[in-house]
Order: sequence, then structure tokens, then C-alpha cells
Amino acid sequence: MVAMKPVFVAKAERERLALEAAVSDKRRSDVLCPPRPQPSSANFPRRESFSSERHLKRDWNRDRDLDQDCKRGYECVRKRQRDDRNRDSERDRQEKMAERDREKELEAIKEQYLGSKKHKKQIIKPSAKFRFSFDWESTDDTSGRDMNVLYSQSPHGAGLLFGRGFLAGIDRREQKKAAAAAHEKEA
Repeated sequence: MVAMKPVFVAKAERERLALEAAVSDKRRSDVLCPPRPQPSSANFPRRESFSSERHLKRDWNRDRDLDQDCKRGYECVRKRQRDDRNRDSERDRQEKMAERDREKELEAIKEQYLGSKKHKKQIIKPSAKFRFSFDWESTDDTSGRDMNVLYSQSPHGAGLLFGRGFLAGIDRREQKKAAAAAHEKEA
């Protein structure tokens, strides 16, 4: 893309371009915001001595003020709509609260005349709560003998390696006899 060189524009041309821009802005603002009624010319007599630059500044200021008024108008409309929504939601909230209050009053009247059925908590006496039970229950068995296959086999079937040592809780003489008998069978 080729950059454009700056071009000198004469003062009269600049004023004409500014006037055209102001007119196009005014047309745009007239489309967005309806024009306000202008004061009558009887109240403000025209003076022909104003320079064209003053006219441009005044027109520009007037257009700027109209744009700001238009924006303020939109803001006012938006604010009014937002306030209406807030008022509606507040009204709905108040109605819901009033309905809850009515329901609570009806419940209070029913309780007063019909009586209330309040479920009492079952209070367990401390003597019953901490009482020791001497009864054996199957759920208290933690040995797991019936669950695991290893526990279902008796330890007598398993011998010691190479005939050494003895099993605890079993008579030593019997263990010696059993070991000797096993040794004779192998030999």
C-alpha cells in the first residue's frame, strides 16, 4: 500500500470541509434524535457582523450539545427502564414475602387450634448407651476363618522344612514322633 503525501489545504477549503462535516453530523444526529424546537427569531435578532468562523464554532457547539443531550436522553431512557425492572423485581419479592408471611400465619393458627405434632427425638439413656453386652454375635467375629481359604486348613498338615524346629502350642514329643515317622517314610 502506498502512503499518501500530506497536501496543503487552504483556510477557505478547510472551513468548507468543516461545514460539510458539521452538516453531515447534524443529519446523523437528526436521524438518531428528533430535533428540538428552536427558539423564535424574534427573541434573538440576527447580526450579520459575525464571521463565518464564529458561525462554525457556534454550529459545532450546538451540534455537540445536541449530541450530548441525545446521549443523555438515551441514558435517561435506559435508566428509567432499569428502574422499572428493579421496581418490578422488588414488587415480586415483596409479594413473595407477603405470601410466606400469610402461610406462616396459617400454620401458627393451625398449631394453636389443632395442636402440633412435633416428633420428639428418642433420647437414649446413658446407662443403655454405654452398657456392655456379654452376648457373642457373629458380626463380632473378626478372625475371618470362614472367609479365607488359608485359615480353613489346619496347621498340622504343614510340616517344618527339613524336619527342623517345632510348632508352638503343640506337644514336642508328638512332633518328634511325627517327624521321625515322616523321615522313615522318605528313606
